[in-house]
Amino acid sequence: MNKKIFISYAHEDEVWRERIVKQFRVLPDIDIWDDRRISGGEKWFAKIEDALKSTKIAILLISADFLISEFIKKEEVPRLLERHEQEGLVIFPVIVRGCLWRRVPWLAEINARPRDGKPLLGMSEGQWESELAAIAEEISELLDETSESLEPEPVEVDSPKKEQPTFEEKTPDRPSPGGISESSVTIGQVTRSGETGRDNTAGGAGDSGTVSGYAQLELPTAGDKWTDPITGMEFVWVPKGCFRMGSNDGEADEKPVHEVCVDGFWLGKTQVTQSQWREVIGDNPSGFKGNDRRPVESIAWNDTRSFIKSLNRRSGYRYRLPTEAEWEYACRSGGKDEGYSGGDNPDRVAWYDENSGGETHPVAQKAPNGLGLYDMSGNVWEWVQDWYGDDYYANSPRNNPQGPSSGANRVIRGGSWYWSASFARAANRRRDGSGLRGNVLGFRCVRVHDPSR
Repeated sequence: MNKKIFISYAHEDEVWRERIVKQFRVLPDIDIWDDRRISGGEKWFAKIEDALKSTKIAILLISADFLISEFIKKEEVPRLLERHEQEGLVIFPVIVRGCLWRRVPWLAEINARPRDGKPLLGMSEGQWESELAAIAEEISELLDETSESLEPEPVEVDSPKKEQPTFEEKTPDRPSPGGISESSVTIGQVTRSGETGRDNTAGGAGDSGTVSGYAQLELPTAGDKWTDPITGMEFVWVPKGCFRMGSNDGEADEKPVHEVCVDGFWLGKTQVTQSQWREVIGDNPSGFKGNDRRPVESIAWNDTRSFIKSLNRRSGYRYRLPTEAEWEYACRSGGKDEGYSGGDNPDRVAWYDENSGGETHPVAQKAPNGLGLYDMSGNVWEWVQDWYGDDYYANSPRNNPQGPSSGANRVIRGGSWYWSASFARAANRRRDGSGLRGNVLGFRCVRVHDPSR
């Protein structure tokens, strides 16, 4: 596995290069490359170019000398930014000496370390050593994830047509006004919604049919629920269907509106909460605490992979992030023409800047959408599986699209407590780097459908 780090620095900052390299020397599987590895007589430019092409993460030691270096400006930075945009290379600026780095447009857009943007020079020895150790730890973890996420796993799309399901039938309860049953949820088993008919939403695509070699199959229906036995996460069945994805009234990357069809899938009823995260990972990175029913936030896309891998291993079930198409279909209550998740009134369904009070809120306090899903508009942005492509809609396949094959950023959906209501629209699209964390970023999971369990 390639775990190569490229260090770009001005020679005036040699002491900081050596200090950060020292932090990585205890990790023999990580290959640190800088120009000190060029031997006498070698073609130094070709060596640097080869290293730039093969690295997974680039550490930039930022100072005034770095910013004014002609070689760095003209040769190293353009190549790194090109790989960042085209291949998702992770760029990791470290502010070593005071300078006007926030005035450099490309640099101001990237999260720098230390987190407060203060330079390492000027800190006590104990402080800068602790900062460098934390930076090395973060980069090491990011390398583990990046080695996999630069070649994303194919999304396993649930295809129930050929599967023989088993259900435990429940006595139907009185349906709630939204059409979703108030039945109790059975852990590790499907609880039927109590509805008497199939919900053939979005163009009449149902989830039952005759399959060669089988009688009529009985598959989950809208409103059926299932609960993960480890975390207590509740999942709602989203029936398959087709819908018009995007918006003609939105931004450029929401166009063109195009037909998309998705297979049925189990989606988390709420965003992953802080208590659910802690049960799997053991910590709570959230900025807003005080109620474990708040959504976990300050979560990078790479962090969601760690959570899902751990949960898969512990539970024996399989989970993943939703695709962007699955997310929007579910957000629109099964592909309906809704401005927000559950209707056109954001105050009814979403926490956003004008009603949030400047913080996240416990999940499921606003009204659910037509499928019984909460907070798909507002509270925190939600990571999805797909790479972001601003022109992807023009080339998207009709059936179960999974996004571009590569990219620099991952898609986030749904808006948040900090952003205005327009960003909580069902069709709105945004993106962030896989390693970016913030108190507006969270997620919810898909459970891969396995009718034998």
